[in-house]
Amino acid sequence: MSNDYVIIKIKIHAERVEKMIRDNIYYRSPKKVLKYYYLTEGLLLLVGIIIGIALILLTHYYNWWNAIHYIVIVGMVVDVFYFVVTPVIKYKFTFYKIETDYVAISKQFFFKKTELVKFERTQIVNRKSNPVLDILGLSKTSIHTAGHVVNLPLIQNKDAETVETSILSYLRGADFDV
Repeated sequence: MSNDYVIIKIKIHAERVEKMIRDNIYYRSPKKVLKYYYLTEGLLLLVGIIIGIALILLTHYYNWWNAIHYIVIVGMVVDVFYFVVTPVIKYKFTFYKIETDYVAISKQFFFKKTELVKFERTQIVNRKSNPVLDILGLSKTSIHTAGHVVNLPLIQNKDAETVETSILSYLRGADFDV
Protein backbone atom coordinates (compact mmCIF):
# COMPACT_ATOMS: atom_id res chain seq x y z
CA MET A 1 0.00 0.00 0.00
CA SER A 2 1.53 3.29 -1.06
CA ASN A 3 1.36 6.55 0.85
CA ASP A 4 -0.67 8.14 -1.96
CA TYR A 5 -3.35 5.46 -1.56
CA VAL A 6 -3.60 6.12 2.18
CA ILE A 7 -3.80 9.89 1.63
CA ILE A 8 -6.54 9.43 -0.99
CA LYS A 9 -8.52 7.18 1.40
CA ILE A 10 -8.25 9.79 4.17
CA LYS A 11 -9.39 12.56 1.78
CA ILE A 12 -12.39 10.47 0.64
CA HIS A 13 -13.30 9.80 4.26
CA ALA A 14 -12.92 13.52 5.06
CA GLU A 15 -15.32 14.38 2.22
CA ARG A 16 -17.89 11.94 3.62
CA VAL A 17 -17.51 13.52 7.03
CA GLU A 18 -17.99 16.99 5.52
CA LYS A 19 -21.27 15.77 4.01
CA MET A 20 -22.29 14.40 7.42
CA ILE A 21 -21.68 17.81 8.93
CA ARG A 22 -23.80 19.59 6.31
CA ASP A 23 -26.70 17.14 6.58
CA ASN A 24 -26.92 16.67 10.36
CA ILE A 25 -25.72 20.07 11.61
CA TYR A 26 -22.69 18.80 13.48
CA TYR A 27 -20.03 21.41 14.19
CA ARG A 28 -16.27 21.21 14.11
CA SER A 29 -14.02 23.07 16.52
CA PRO A 30 -12.60 26.38 15.24
CA LYS A 31 -9.39 26.40 13.17
CA LYS A 32 -7.44 27.74 16.18
CA VAL A 33 -7.75 24.30 17.76
CA LEU A 34 -5.38 22.88 15.15
CA LYS A 35 -2.71 25.37 16.29
CA TYR A 36 -3.20 24.27 19.89
CA TYR A 37 -2.96 20.59 18.96
CA TYR A 38 0.26 21.18 17.02
CA LEU A 39 1.72 23.20 19.88
CA THR A 40 1.01 20.51 22.48
CA GLU A 41 2.14 17.67 20.21
CA GLY A 42 5.24 19.70 19.34
CA LEU A 43 6.15 19.94 23.02
CA LEU A 44 5.71 16.18 23.37
CA LEU A 45 7.87 15.68 20.26
CA LEU A 46 10.56 17.89 21.76
CA VAL A 47 10.57 15.85 24.97
CA GLY A 48 10.74 12.62 22.96
CA ILE A 49 13.66 13.87 20.89
CA ILE A 50 15.55 14.99 24.01
CA ILE A 51 15.03 11.57 25.61
CA GLY A 52 16.09 9.85 22.37
CA ILE A 53 19.28 11.91 22.12
CA ALA A 54 20.04 11.20 25.77
CA LEU A 55 19.63 7.46 25.17
CA ILE A 56 21.91 7.56 22.14
CA LEU A 57 24.57 9.45 24.11
CA LEU A 58 24.29 6.99 26.99
CA THR A 59 24.75 4.04 24.61
CA HIS A 60 27.97 5.61 23.34
CA TYR A 61 29.26 6.46 26.80
CA TYR A 62 28.54 3.09 28.44
CA ASN A 63 29.07 0.95 25.30
CA TRP A 64 25.60 -0.55 25.44
CA TRP A 65 24.19 -2.84 22.81
CA ASN A 66 24.41 -1.06 19.40
CA ALA A 67 20.91 -2.09 18.31
CA ILE A 68 19.56 0.42 20.85
CA HIS A 69 20.52 3.15 18.34
CA TYR A 70 18.14 1.71 15.76
CA ILE A 71 15.37 1.21 18.28
CA VAL A 72 15.67 4.82 19.46
CA ILE A 73 15.78 6.15 15.88
CA VAL A 74 12.66 4.15 14.96
CA GLY A 75 10.96 5.53 18.07
CA MET A 76 11.89 9.07 17.07
CA VAL A 77 10.55 8.56 13.53
CA VAL A 78 7.29 7.21 14.95
CA ASP A 79 7.16 10.23 17.27
CA VAL A 80 7.57 12.63 14.32
CA PHE A 81 4.86 10.78 12.38
CA TYR A 82 2.60 10.99 15.44
CA PHE A 83 3.31 14.74 15.65
CA VAL A 84 2.27 15.28 12.03
CA VAL A 85 -0.81 13.04 11.88
CA THR A 86 -2.49 13.17 15.30
CA PRO A 87 -3.52 16.86 15.37
CA VAL A 88 -5.06 16.60 11.92
CA ILE A 89 -7.03 13.48 12.86
CA LYS A 90 -8.24 15.03 16.13
CA TYR A 91 -9.35 18.17 14.33
CA LYS A 92 -10.83 16.73 11.12
CA PHE A 93 -12.81 13.85 12.59
CA THR A 94 -14.29 15.14 15.88
CA PHE A 95 -17.61 16.98 15.88
CA TYR A 96 -20.21 18.18 18.34
CA LYS A 97 -23.86 19.15 18.24
CA ILE A 98 -25.75 21.08 20.91
CA GLU A 99 -29.51 20.64 20.86
CA THR A 100 -32.20 21.91 23.22
CA ASP A 101 -32.03 18.91 25.55
CA TYR A 102 -28.82 17.01 24.74
CA VAL A 103 -25.23 17.28 23.53
CA ALA A 104 -23.80 14.90 20.93
CA ILE A 105 -20.08 14.32 20.40
CA SER A 106 -19.14 12.34 17.29
CA LYS A 107 -15.72 10.85 16.52
CA GLN A 108 -15.60 9.55 12.97
CA PHE A 109 -12.03 8.49 12.13
CA PHE A 110 -11.60 4.72 12.20
CA PHE A 111 -14.25 3.54 14.60
CA LYS A 112 -17.38 5.65 14.51
CA LYS A 113 -18.49 6.70 17.97
CA THR A 114 -21.22 9.10 19.03
CA GLU A 115 -21.82 10.04 22.65
CA LEU A 116 -25.14 11.58 23.63
CA VAL A 117 -25.60 13.29 26.98
CA LYS A 118 -29.08 14.34 28.00
CA PHE A 119 -29.11 17.58 29.95
CA GLU A 120 -31.29 16.04 32.63
CA ARG A 121 -28.51 13.53 33.46
CA THR A 122 -25.93 16.28 34.00
CA GLN A 123 -24.50 16.82 37.46
CA ILE A 124 -21.51 19.09 36.81
CA VAL A 125 -20.30 21.15 33.86
CA ASN A 126 -16.57 21.93 34.01
CA ARG A 127 -14.76 24.46 31.87
CA LYS A 128 -10.98 24.41 32.00
CA SER A 129 -8.41 26.63 30.42
CA ASN A 130 -4.69 27.32 30.43
CA PRO A 131 -2.61 30.31 29.27
CA VAL A 132 -2.31 29.04 25.69
CA LEU A 133 -6.03 28.33 25.47
CA ASP A 134 -6.73 31.81 26.91
CA ILE A 135 -4.63 33.42 24.18
CA LEU A 136 -6.49 31.43 21.52
CA GLY A 137 -9.89 32.08 23.14
CA LEU A 138 -10.63 28.38 23.63
CA SER A 139 -11.64 26.19 26.54
CA LYS A 140 -12.00 22.52 27.47
CA THR A 141 -15.55 21.71 28.52
CA SER A 142 -16.61 18.48 30.15
CA ILE A 143 -20.03 17.28 31.25
CA HIS A 144 -20.16 15.00 34.29
CA THR A 145 -23.06 12.62 34.77
CA ALA A 146 -23.63 9.95 37.40
CA GLY A 147 -22.02 7.31 35.20
CA HIS A 148 -19.28 8.99 33.20
CA VAL A 149 -17.61 12.14 31.94
CA VAL A 150 -18.04 13.40 28.38
CA ASN A 151 -15.38 15.78 27.08
CA LEU A 152 -16.44 18.16 24.36
CA PRO A 153 -13.85 19.01 21.74
CA LEU A 154 -12.04 22.30 22.28
CA ILE A 155 -14.53 25.09 21.61
CA GLN A 156 -14.51 28.87 21.77
CA ASN A 157 -15.15 30.48 25.14
CA LYS A 158 -18.48 31.97 24.03
CA ASP A 159 -19.69 28.54 22.85
CA ALA A 160 -18.60 27.02 26.18
CA GLU A 161 -20.60 29.67 28.01
CA THR A 162 -23.57 28.89 25.78
CA VAL A 163 -23.32 25.19 26.64
CA GLU A 164 -23.11 25.99 30.35
CA THR A 165 -26.04 28.39 30.33
CA SER A 166 -28.23 26.13 28.21
CA ILE A 167 -27.60 23.15 30.50
CA LEU A 168 -28.09 25.18 33.68
CA SER A 169 -31.25 26.87 32.37
CA TYR A 170 -32.62 23.45 31.40
CA LEU A 171 -31.85 22.10 34.87
CA ARG A 172 -33.20 25.14 36.74
CA GLY A 173 -36.46 24.22 38.35
CA ALA A 174 -36.24 20.61 37.22
CA ASP A 175 -37.89 18.03 39.44
CA PHE A 176 -36.38 14.85 37.98
CA ASP A 177 -33.84 12.73 39.84
CA VAL A 178 -30.42 12.05 38.35
